[in-house]
Amino acid sequence: MANYFLDEMSAILDEDKKITNKALAEKVSNKIDDAKFFQKLKVSSSFDAMNLDWSTMPTVQSGGQYDIKFTAEPTDSNLHPGVIICALGLRYQSYSSMIARTYLVDPNKSQGSNYKLLLQMHETVLRTIKDGVTAKEVYNKALGVLRAKKPELEKHFPKSVGYGIGIESRDGTLIISGKSNRTLKDGMTLMITTGFSDLPNPDPQDKKSNTYALAITDTVRVTTGETAVFTKDAPSDPESVSFFFKDDEEAAPKAKPKKDAKVGAVAQSNITKTRLRTDRSTNQDAEKDKQRREHQKELHQKKQQQGLERYGEGTGNLNGVEEKKFKRFESYKRDNQFPSRVKDLTIVVDAKAATVVLPIMGRPVPFHINTIKNASHTPEGDVTSLRINFLSPGQGVGRKDDQPFEDPTAHFVRSLTFRSKDVDRIDEITRQITDLKKEVVRREQEKKQMEDVVEQDKLVTVKNRNPLRLDMIFLRPALDGKRVPGEVQIHQNGLRYVHGNGGAQVDILFSNVKHLFFQPCQHEMIVIIHVHLINPIMIGKKKTKDVQFVREATNEQFDETGARKRKHRFGGDEDEFEAEQEERRRRVQLDKEFKNFAEKIADAGRNEGLSVDIPFRELGFNGVPSRSSVTIQPTTDCLVQLTEPPFLVITLADIEIVHLERVQVSHSIL
Repeated sequence: MANYFLDEMSAILDEDKKITNKALAEKVSNKIDDAKFFQKLKVSSSFDAMNLDWSTMPTVQSGGQYDIKFTAEPTDSNLHPGVIICALGLRYQSYSSMIARTYLVDPNKSQGSNYKLLLQMHETVLRTIKDGVTAKEVYNKALGVLRAKKPELEKHFPKSVGYGIGIESRDGTLIISGKSNRTLKDGMTLMITTGFSDLPNPDPQDKKSNTYALAITDTVRVTTGETAVFTKDAPSDPESVSFFFKDDEEAAPKAKPKKDAKVGAVAQSNITKTRLRTDRSTNQDAEKDKQRREHQKELHQKKQQQGLERYGEGTGNLNGVEEKKFKRFESYKRDNQFPSRVKDLTIVVDAKAATVVLPIMGRPVPFHINTIKNASHTPEGDVTSLRINFLSPGQGVGRKDDQPFEDPTAHFVRSLTFRSKDVDRIDEITRQITDLKKEVVRREQEKKQMEDVVEQDKLVTVKNRNPLRLDMIFLRPALDGKRVPGEVQIHQNGLRYVHGNGGAQVDILFSNVKHLFFQPCQHEMIVIIHVHLINPIMIGKKKTKDVQFVREATNEQFDETGARKRKHRFGGDEDEFEAEQEERRRRVQLDKEFKNFAEKIADAGRNEGLSVDIPFRELGFNGVPSRSSVTIQPTTDCLVQLTEPPFLVITLADIEIVHLERVQVSHSIL
């Protein structure tokens, strides 16, 4: 009650959310299956949530429809801010308990007065319960308080104030009424309920507030001294159960404003005497935390949906892991494709078919090179042994090479050994098998590397004019051959880099560009235009998704001041200062030239949504994305490191989880 319902109801009312009485009761009911909820509570270490069950299902009542016997089902009408009653009963290890509380939202004076009277009667009942007292004495004590304070409410008071509770949720032989002569004994457990039903509201807020009810329920134990109240942790005092969302001036009758008065002026006094007002900062923090959790759920659902769309169908994957299948290889389709040398029943290495033909039982048997793990020979005196090991399921060579069984009863050859006196011949065969294995592995790696390389469309060159160009440019990654500068040209649908004087060319289409960056040469040795691609391209024999056009910011070929002797100290310092000034001017000119060219690239590719992004150096931090520590800088859309290869470009929209390490929180002493 106090650890969940009160906070949940407060948040609903404070945020003005719409929820039915039945839905809120179901939310309370579902908490019994939440193991984490009970872990947060201060319960005994021997407590077992599996032994917990409902003896009375949670019920929420509001909006003029009340049943203080708690036998009616909660209604489908929305939770009404007025008088709200919540009741629930739990059974633990076959023993039942019961609790109910009434919460008042913006109560008027009559409702507040009636609740205080009810609380006084309830406390009187609890004080009266003792060993040896009869049940009718307990009831008459409560009735005496009512007759002394407000006798007109006696017709709204029930005929009993509780009953016995235990293994049975209601003991019909132990009713606390005005006619029961049952004597209470030490150790008895009772469910005490004091309440009023069908109370008229003299100042209703709306049609649903014309009548209301009040109820307080506790589970207690009879003792020889003070009554033991098992449900006392859920407060019932007026300050804890009253919520005021309106200020006093708003609740007061509105007087007609004077002509010179400012309508809607701020209230002079803002009474903050309620739980929500006094705990405003706490509730705001809880509200923000709740909004953050809901936002995290939305992001989780969005990412999960994207993952299902991306990997769910047509990928041949199982839970993001490639589904393993038994690999089959074919060497020859017909007998006439065998090499002619197999008729001699010798070991033949057929490099063209990637097959090793072995003589077994007088027949040539082909083995594809992908079924062979390795081959080795061991000289033993005048003879040598050639051992060929094969790959087979369940061999335990590693998860990468493991293969599933198609037939559990199948048998596999693990190895074959051949003995021969021709040592040179066996050595040659071993070398051929090893070289063929390496060649096949190399080809497979190249094929795998080229899987995501997409053949680009042809570059459409500009006609009737020279293309915009930037010369003295070096390409990274570099082309094979001598390191010479080239030029970058802007054409209709992409860029072209021409190496040297009309040498090799590299074309980049605007439709394949994901990000375009310009990094100035301030604090760097080079100025960079960086292109991050959607699909990788081949530059020479290298596959890459990042292409850079760079120029060195300093001229290291000559030194205007250091190559001659200084005759005068001050003259030498002036020359050095002049050289530094010249380098600054050159850097500024370089940045301006490259930035203008990058903007021209973006303008030419505007139909593809290209725009120039510049890293924020002042927000950079050190990190190790590869092997060395570098400065990583954020941009508008990415996290980049463009200075040292391998380059790093991470799109912020692709980041799902960020884990912070080596974060030290320090508190400065002022």
